[in-house]
Amino acid sequence: MIANAAIRNMIRESKTHQIDNVIRTSSDIGMVSLERSLVNLVREGVISVQKAQEYAVYPEEVLRLLKS
Repeated sequence: MIANAAIRNMIRESKTHQIDNVIRTSSDIGMVSLERSLVNLVREGVISVQKAQEYAVYPEEVLRLLKS
């Protein structure tokens, strides 16, 4: 996560539940979701798919990203 103006504002206004959406839609500035990072580790052979799903906030997203 990059603490850009949008992220700072959400934290200041106690809207932290919206941060995940900003991370998912801000890949153009280098933000990467936890699920995407876990998928990268699976593809590099560092962790198993099962471990990735265990640590993911959205385990189904891990499977979806692995299929793409």
